[in-house]
Amino acid sequence: MGKRFGFILASFLVLTAALFTSCSRLKERVENVKVTDVALHSFSPEGTRAASAVLDLKIDNPAIQFTVSDLSGTVYRDGVEFATYSAEPLTVKGRRSGVYQLSCSGKLSAGVSLLDVMGLAATRNFNGFTTSVKAKVSTKAGLSKTVSKDNISIADLVKAAKESKPAKDGKNVSRK
Repeated sequence: MGKRFGFILASFLVLTAALFTSCSRLKERVENVKVTDVALHSFSPEGTRAASAVLDLKIDNPAIQFTVSDLSGTVYRDGVEFATYSAEPLTVKGRRSGVYQLSCSGKLSAGVSLLDVMGLAATRNFNGFTTSVKAKVSTKAGLSKTVSKDNISIADLVKAAKESKPAKDGKNVSRK
C-alpha cells in the first residue's frame, strides 16, 4: 500500500506542475515530466492516527527547474473526510532525470479508525475515494502560482499506477 500511496502522491506532484503554467510551450514541457518509479524509503507510525514517510521518487524532467511547496490535501470516502496529508517542499532540477526524496505525513480524520485503514489495505478497493490537493509551484526565476484540484478519483490514480511501469530507458510504458 505504501508504494501505491507513493504513486498517488507522485502523480499529484506532476499534476501540480502541469497545472502551473498557461504558457503553451512551457506547459507542453511540464506535461512531459514523468514519475518513473516510486519506492518507500522509510515509514514511521505516529501513534494510531498518523504516520510519516519518506518516498524515493525517480523523476524524468525535460522542463525547467521547479519547486513544489505547501502541498496538502484531503482524502474523502463517499464524500466524508477520511484523512489529511501534506508533504515537504521538493525541488526538481531542470532538464534531467534523478531520484528525489519526498518527506510526507498523513493523519486519519475523526471517526476513522485503524480498522478502516486495515480493511482498505486488505481489499485495496478505492472506489468511492477521492482527494483534493493544493500546492504552490515556483520556478527558479521566481514565478510562482498556487494550484488546486478537487475530486480526483483515487481508484483512477491507482489504476494508472498499475498500468504503468518504467522501461529500461526510464520512460513509462503501458502494461497493456
